[in-house]
Amino acid sequence: MTHLTGRINIAPGLHDPFEVLVINGLQSLHRRALQRLCKTHEYRALLLDPDNLSMRYNLACSLARELGDPKGALETLKPFFEKVNSQMHIRHLEVDPDLDPIRKDGLFKEMLAAAKTRLGMDDPVIDPAMPSGASPA
Repeated sequence: MTHLTGRINIAPGLHDPFEVLVINGLQSLHRRALQRLCKTHEYRALLLDPDNLSMRYNLACSLARELGDPKGALETLKPFFEKVNSQMHIRHLEVDPDLDPIRKDGLFKEMLAAAKTRLGMDDPVIDPAMPSGASPA
């Protein structure tokens, strides 16, 4: 049985190394085909509504986290950073684990800093784990 995650359940009696190798190869092909399909549909959605910042943000999250395409994620986020008009969206973006794979990238940092400056957000991110009254190092 095939699942959306790209995994194939192997029959319990399957022990032949060649069969296992074939199954692993099929899993890899399935995963890559699923990734291409997801990218294609998400990019088509952006063609239909390029100014939809929510869709753009979610596509960037998928590209960064699930599809392993940091360059695509950064390219997708560029218009988001240029047009976002909510400090709340920036605060969410700063802590969203989906963007961890690109968070240390220089371009990401530059775009984030420019958006924060444009929105008048010169204050540091407040870490909810930090005790009240403590200041960041």
